[in-house]
Amino acid sequence: MSAVRTAAPIRAGRRRTWLKPAVFTAALVPLASVLFDAARRQLGADPVNETLNRLGLTALALLVASLACTPLREILGLAGGVRGGRRLKGVMPGGLSMPILPPSELDVGMAEELLTPKGTHLGTGGVMVMDETTCMVRVACVTSYFFRDESCGQCTQCREGTGWVHKLCEKIEQGRGTAADLALLDDVPSLMEGQTICAFADAAAWPIQGLLRHFRADFQAHIDERKCPFAESFEL
Repeated sequence: MSAVRTAAPIRAGRRRTWLKPAVFTAALVPLASVLFDAARRQLGADPVNETLNRLGLTALALLVASLACTPLREILGLAGGVRGGRRLKGVMPGGLSMPILPPSELDVGMAEELLTPKGTHLGTGGVMVMDETTCMVRVACVTSYFFRDESCGQCTQCREGTGWVHKLCEKIEQGRGTAADLALLDDVPSLMEGQTICAFADAAAWPIQGLLRHFRADFQAHIDERKCPFAESFEL
């Protein structure tokens, strides 16, 4: 019997990109080009700026480039602080795939060589801010859902690992988690990191590891109380 090969499904992101491009995204391209070129001409070609230049076009290129090496805490101040006057709980300095930092570690510049000793990375430079109402287990659920859904499935460690991480995060969030589940959530990301063809599994593992490192109490509270104790957090 000969094997029948089926075509890979078109993911939602690819469908939007090639078949139905977003008008808003397309409209920003000229503006992004102008800002990016201005940032390059203004700031020259030092190593940090060259790193930013390689990131490609972004609508906020001029702002991002001008804030290179600026401490995270100062950047938050320039942005007006935490919305609603609430207390800060955590910051992902480089997008969804980078480990989170607690408020006590925000006096660090936005540069890879400065963030690495803190256990995180510059990544995309997309700063994600979370206030005191945020449930970090829900953050883990959203993060793991994305990486589980976007894994190409070629490497076993990534295909199975992202699925298990999301399953464990959901179980804990729903108040059904146990100490054994939390121990397994500690273990699975470490079996994904550095074990695959590309860095996607690393990107899936790092944010979970960061959340457990700095906000393990949130996960333990879900297990102890058998429910999510953060009633004001965003909905899943």
